[in-house]
Amino acid sequence: MLAFNGLSSAMAWYLNLARPQGLLLLWLTLMALGNAFMGMWLLWRLWSETPSEPLQGDHHVQVPADRQER
Repeated sequence: MLAFNGLSSAMAWYLNLARPQGLLLLWLTLMALGNAFMGMWLLWRLWSETPSEPLQGDHHVQVPADRQER
């Protein structure tokens, strides 16, 4: 995901710096936009997916007193 975001930023920087013309401009613009959307899609999937099994927790982590087993 971070690679997609970094690559789309690099492409946008190159488009601003080099100012290509014609089909190269169209091609690089579409690639940069597609790359940015792929990064956003992966981020959305990461945030929206829930684990298939309930988390068991780490027994070494201290929990608040009202949640401790008695």
